[in-house]
Amino acid sequence: MSRSKAVNTISEEAKYLSSLIIWNLEESKDNDFARRHAHDLQLVESAVRNVIPKEVSGLHITKVIQLGKWVVGETEPRRIPKLVLGSFGERNILLKNALKTRDLNIRIRPDWPLEDLIKWKNAPTELGT
Repeated sequence: MSRSKAVNTISEEAKYLSSLIIWNLEESKDNDFARRHAHDLQLVESAVRNVIPKEVSGLHITKVIQLGKWVVGETEPRRIPKLVLGSFGERNILLKNALKTRDLNIRIRPDWPLEDLIKWKNAPTELGT
């Protein structure tokens, strides 16, 4: 099986989620959960505002989840925020405009179901055999 055929098969089977992953947002270092959470929400909202076009009135962010564990006293916490949006349309609006964050060194990518991530991880191994 060629590499392109394996990649196409995986992407055709992908079951996209209405959530996104944002890279390189610096997390608050506050020890208090409520203040840390409020600060992190402000950072996410700011990143989203920089991305959405002016003609879009707003997006419905259902949930913001910080992936990974928060470590007290860590000098540069970099947990990755996952945004759960209200619809696939909202997700697509953000993805289409995600390049606007390149100057800020922030990256936005789609979230994939775990089984698809495992397929992508194992694809080079399967192609090598």
